[in-house]
Amino acid sequence: MELSEAFSSQIEALSNIPVYDQMDLETLAHACMYEVEFHGLDLSSMDYQSLIICDVTFEDCSFINTNLSHVTLAGCHFINCDFKEAQFDGAKFHESNFHGCRFDNVKFTKTLASFSAFEQCSFNRCQITEADFSHAELDLCDFTSSHWLYSSLHKTPLNQCLLNLNVIENCVLESTEFHSCEVERITITNSPLKNATFEGMALQGTNLSGELLSGVRFDHCHLKKVNLSQANITQSLWTHCALDDVQLKEAIAESAAWAETEFQDCQGEAATFKQNCFEAVRMVRCVFTGSDFEQSMMIGFRGQFVLLNQCHMPYIDLSNAAIMDCDFSRSMMDYANVHNLIESNIIWSSASRKHLRETDPQRLKAENWNQK
Repeated sequence: MELSEAFSSQIEALSNIPVYDQMDLETLAHACMYEVEFHGLDLSSMDYQSLIICDVTFEDCSFINTNLSHVTLAGCHFINCDFKEAQFDGAKFHESNFHGCRFDNVKFTKTLASFSAFEQCSFNRCQITEADFSHAELDLCDFTSSHWLYSSLHKTPLNQCLLNLNVIENCVLESTEFHSCEVERITITNSPLKNATFEGMALQGTNLSGELLSGVRFDHCHLKKVNLSQANITQSLWTHCALDDVQLKEAIAESAAWAETEFQDCQGEAATFKQNCFEAVRMVRCVFTGSDFEQSMMIGFRGQFVLLNQCHMPYIDLSNAAIMDCDFSRSMMDYANVHNLIESNIIWSSASRKHLRETDPQRLKAENWNQK
């Protein structure tokens, strides 16, 4: 054991008997512990603040309401331990692993947990303030009804985590990865999600209005009743997504790309979609009145019952698009490409359609060369 002689005999005694002496642990509360294994200990309501623990394994131990403020955990392993209502103010977790642990009703204040791993842990109703979970790994964890404030999840992957009813305020979420997480009725305020990733997720009732999401990537996601009004989603990438009753009013989405994505019952008045790429996109019962689609590509676009009136759409490419029951009245569509555009029951009243690029017979023949 790499301990001072003053404590080595106590550690040896603790590690060699099945029932540990609580008083001996108390005497170590301000010392250091190295390379020890503890199983089935009840350490509830104890005071271990400022304790330094390195390379120690705790399994099936209880730390309920234990004071672990300013504790340092380095290279430790915690398995099926209970930390309900424990105090972790100023605690430091460095490259430690937690499996199946419970942190319910815990206040993490100025806690440093970067580069640590948490698997199948519960963080229900936690208060996470000025904490740093950047570069940590969060797998199959439950954060239901937790409140994040001035904390960081920078470059942190969250895999299959529950984030329902979370409130996230003034946090750092840049390059955070959300994989197959459950997110319902979550509120995110003043917490930039620049270059974040959402993959295989269902977001319902999530409020992202006014947030910075530039460079964000959504892959195989379903967004229902999500508020993206006035959000900045510039250079974002959306693939195989479904947007259902999503608010995009006054959103800024310049140079965004949408592939095989469906919009249904969405509201996007006065939004900016300059130089967007819509590939195999379908819109049904959507409103984009007064929006800007300048130089956007909507090749193969499918639209029905879509309001695109009073839009700014010069140089838009609607090649091979099919639109039905749509309203383009008073829109500016000069120099638009309408090659092989299929239209039915379209309102063009007072729309400006100067210098349109009509169907090119040679291009159409080339596109259909293999069809009998």
